[in-house]
Amino acid sequence: MFYAFDPRRRAILLIGGDKTGDSRFYRRMIPLADMLYLSHLADLEEKEPDDGC
Repeated sequence: MFYAFDPRRRAILLIGGDKTGDSRFYRRMIPLADMLYLSHLADLEEKEPDDGC
C-alpha cells in the first residue's frame, strides 16, 4: 500500500497491490502514486485556494 499525508494532515490511500513475484512493482507503482498524490493536491487547491496567508 502507498499512502501519504496531505497538507491538511489527513492520510490518503494512493494505491495498493500485491508485489509477489513482480520485480518491477515499485518502479511501476511509485510514479503512479506520485501522480495520484499530485492530482489530490490539485483537487484540494481547487476546493480551498491558498489565500497567501
